[in-house]
Amino acid sequence: MKVTTFTVFIDKVRDGSKRQTVRPVPKRPQDWPKVGEVRSLRRWTGKPYRSAQEEIRQVRVVAVDHVDITAGNIVAVNSIAEPPEDFAKEDGFDNADDFFLWFDRTHGLPFEGIVIRWEPLPLTPTTHPAPDPVSPMTNRNP
Repeated sequence: MKVTTFTVFIDKVRDGSKRQTVRPVPKRPQDWPKVGEVRSLRRWTGKPYRSAQEEIRQVRVVAVDHVDITAGNIVAVNSIAEPPEDFAKEDGFDNADDFFLWFDRTHGLPFEGIVIRWEPLPLTPTTHPAPDPVSPMTNRNP
């Protein structure tokens, strides 16, 4: 299963309100997400690349499209303009201004990449386990 990691919007990924992510264009063709595949969305438990990952949830990819984000506050998916406010909210931001500011500071504008859209799969004990109420150090038979 392919993995996509997140450092922000963890709660919105978990509750299903974040339904897409924008990423740079993958350098290798085999790294492109494929429509229909199940992906594991994860977060780092500590320093990225130097710590374990925790699965937030699993999703099924429903679309992978080219995206352009411009300094003029325009978002175009496959060369077709999308309402910036709607696009920003699907990506987890509260509004379009925060979205454009974050992209400008993080990647610089204009930005060219891909948008991966998904449908969340139901949370299960294997994708989001509840903590064990009994510590393994506790004697179960006092």
